[in-house]
Amino acid sequence: MPRRIRATTIFVVLLVIGGLVLVTFMIWPVVWGRIAAWYALVTDQKRIEALLKAWGPMGAPLVFLGVQILQVIFVPIPGEASGFVGGYLFGTLPGFAYSIIGLTVGSVINFALGRILGRRYVAKWIPSGYLNKFDRLAKRQGALLFFVLFVVPGFPKDYLCFFLNTSFLSLSSTRCLR
Repeated sequence: MPRRIRATTIFVVLLVIGGLVLVTFMIWPVVWGRIAAWYALVTDQKRIEALLKAWGPMGAPLVFLGVQILQVIFVPIPGEASGFVGGYLFGTLPGFAYSIIGLTVGSVINFALGRILGRRYVAKWIPSGYLNKFDRLAKRQGALLFFVLFVVPGFPKDYLCFFLNTSFLSLSSTRCLR
């Protein structure tokens, strides 16, 4: 690369980084204020109880189920973290049940979306290295391996559901588990 192009590239990169730092300093008070407000809400048990009572005895679990379903489909937050929130809000056993139901429904929807959208779309979201590894693993190990991966906390299950639709496994595939 010629020296002049390299210097221009470095200048542009430094300019972009400087701009990002400036924007960060400008919006930081607003962002920090919102983080502090959410933290105050989450740590105030009386406010949470009041919020849940506002939804009613049937509404609060449905809202939690909806959040669990959406976090599987849209947000890259581990389901394990939101599961703890369910236990805190509803108690251990009901929170666990609501969490499992929401995560299962979200995973099925994610699987179906991947099936409908196809492999080309899935390849845009999953890095090619992961996609190739998943392909090799699906051919060699099958459903049993993916079951084990679902049990591992923190493993990107959202990607896994999205990928599984492109493999030879079907939603009802259990031949490797028999």
